[in-house]
Amino acid sequence: MPRSIPLISMICSKTAILMAVLLLSAQISVRSDTLRVLDEVGGEIASLQIHRLDREWYVLSDDLCSAFNAKQRYIPIAHKLQILIGRHRLDLRIGERSLLVDGRIWRKPLSSPVRLISDRPALPVEFVSTVLPELLGMRGEFDPKGMVLKLYSPISMPTPSATKGEFTVVIDPGHGGSDHGLVVGNLREKDINLRIAEVIAAKLREKGVEVRLTRDRDIPLSLDRRIRFANSLHSDLYLSIHCDSSAIQGKRGYRLLVDRIWREREGGVTMAASPPLNEERLQTAYELASRMASRFEEIGVAGRVYRLPIHRFSGLTMPALILVPGFLSNDADRVLLTDEDFLDSIGDAVAEAISEMKGDATGGGEAQ
Repeated sequence: MPRSIPLISMICSKTAILMAVLLLSAQISVRSDTLRVLDEVGGEIASLQIHRLDREWYVLSDDLCSAFNAKQRYIPIAHKLQILIGRHRLDLRIGERSLLVDGRIWRKPLSSPVRLISDRPALPVEFVSTVLPELLGMRGEFDPKGMVLKLYSPISMPTPSATKGEFTVVIDPGHGGSDHGLVVGNLREKDINLRIAEVIAAKLREKGVEVRLTRDRDIPLSLDRRIRFANSLHSDLYLSIHCDSSAIQGKRGYRLLVDRIWREREGGVTMAASPPLNEERLQTAYELASRMASRFEEIGVAGRVYRLPIHRFSGLTMPALILVPGFLSNDADRVLLTDEDFLDSIGDAVAEAISEMKGDATGGGEAQ
C-alpha cells in the first residue's frame, strides 16, 4: 500500500504537466494564416505567416524583420524588444501596448500588447498595417478581411506637362526593400546600386543636369512604378543601375546593356517588336553607351557594350540603358564596388558622357 503513494504522485505530476501543455497550446497559436504585403500594382513584397492569439492576429518579429530587412534584439529577462528598421529604432516590451520610436512615445498605443508565441516576440497585425508603412515612408491600405496590405511608394508622380522642360535624367537603382538583389557575404546589390546612383547623380548635378532618382533610400519599388515615374517626367534618359554575377569567378568588368528591336523570330520564338522604343531612341542609347565605354577605357576599366532585347524597357518613352559596373561574384570587383575612389571615377565617366549627350540634345555643346 505505501508504494501506491509515489505512483499516485507520479500520475498527478504527469497529469499536471499534460494540462500545462494543453493550456500553453491553447494560449499560443490556435490557427495560422497569411498576411500578404503588395506594392501598388499588386506585386508581392512579402508573405507573412500570422497567428491567432486571444482573438487577435499576430506576426512573429523574426518573420517581420526578415521580410523588411530589419534587425532586432530581444532580451528575455527584461522582456524588451528592440527593432531597427529603415532609419528608425523601436523599443517595445512584452505585454505592453505602448512603443517608443527613436526615443519618443508613438502617438497612439497599439490596441493589443506585444506577446510571446513559442517564446518568440510577436507583434499585432495592427502594427504591420498602421505603424510599419509610416516607418517605411509609405502609405498603406489594409484589407482585414482578405489580410492584404498594399504599400504605395513615397515617390510623388509629377504632373505631366504639355511641353518638354529641361534635359532630365532618371537614375534607377535596382532592387530595394525586401528585394536585396545579389547577396555575397554582407554585401547586398541593392545597397551598392543606390550608392552608385547617388554618386552619379551628384556628378551630373555639378554639371547642371536635372536628375531624379526612382528611390533615394531602401524601399520596395515595382518596375511599373519606376517606368511610370520616368515617363511622367518626359525625361531624356533612363539609366538603370545593377550589378552582375557569374559562375566563372574570373569574369569581371563593366557591362552596358542597350535595347534593340526584337527580330521577327528571336531564338526560334516569334516575338513582337519592342514598342514604344523606335530606332532613333535605340541609336541614341547605343551612342551614349559607346561614349561611356570610351570614358571607362580612359580610366582603365575593362568591359563592353551589349545590344540585346530588354523586355523591362518596353514601356519607356526615352532612350534607356543598364549600367553594370562590375561582378559581385569576382573578388577584385567586389573590392572596387565598395571603394569610394573607384565609384567617384565611375561617376565622373558616366557624368561626362551624359553631359555630352545633353549638349547634343540641346545644341549647346558639352555642359559646363
